[in-house]
Amino acid sequence: VEVSIILDKSRSISQIFIADNGVGMNIEDLEACLSFGGGRNIGTTQEGRLGKFGLGLPYSSCNQSTKYSVVAWQNGISTAAAVERDHESYGPKDPVFPAESTSYTFTNNDKIIFKSYLSENSGVIVKWERIDKNKVPALPSTLLKHIDFFLGRIYRKFIENGTLQLKLRILLDNGYKVHLEEERDVKLNDPLYLTEGNCLPKEYSEQKTNLITEFSSKKIISDDVPGQKIFEYKEFLEGTEITH
Repeated sequence: VEVSIILDKSRSISQIFIADNGVGMNIEDLEACLSFGGGRNIGTTQEGRLGKFGLGLPYSSCNQSTKYSVVAWQNGISTAAAVERDHESYGPKDPVFPAESTSYTFTNNDKIIFKSYLSENSGVIVKWERIDKNKVPALPSTLLKHIDFFLGRIYRKFIENGTLQLKLRILLDNGYKVHLEEERDVKLNDPLYLTEGNCLPKEYSEQKTNLITEFSSKKIISDDVPGQKIFEYKEFLEGTEITH
């Protein structure tokens, strides 16, 4: 999975794209995916089926963007189809019906941004094309930190067992061409830091924190006493003064 943050010429966040090389969607699922309650996993007992009630994709999309679309394909990109929602096309009381899909042709920018995915047999791309500036952080670095933190925690088990690779990317669209500025993997975020390869600083990230290891400080109080004095506390215990 790749999350791509697109910057405009002023370096403001203008678009956010999420691409995956999963099983894709058939036309029926695609046309229902932006409708609230359009989930296909209600009542399923099959393992590995993420999402159930059909609220995540439509709610997150309309919350962060006023124009968004979903592109999906199975059996090669020649079968790609798309659905779209544009809030400016609706009045306050207009009913919102399930979106009708149309065939989709990938643009030149698509071929640059999603280059590693368009050779896949199936996949899905979610495009938030008109970002709500009031909902998304102004700085791409801030957004990157938020995404890294939360996705690393939510999907930590999938990252740990190697079934999921999450990439974060920042790209600049200067009006002529889109080019990559930054790319990195989402780090596993274990809240208890019991997993190797976590998001702690490098010297600690490859060890479990519930393992007892010998501690030796690089700083000393004197030649005879190792460690660094952080605070001092005195107490009297049975008439004897004890310093901590």
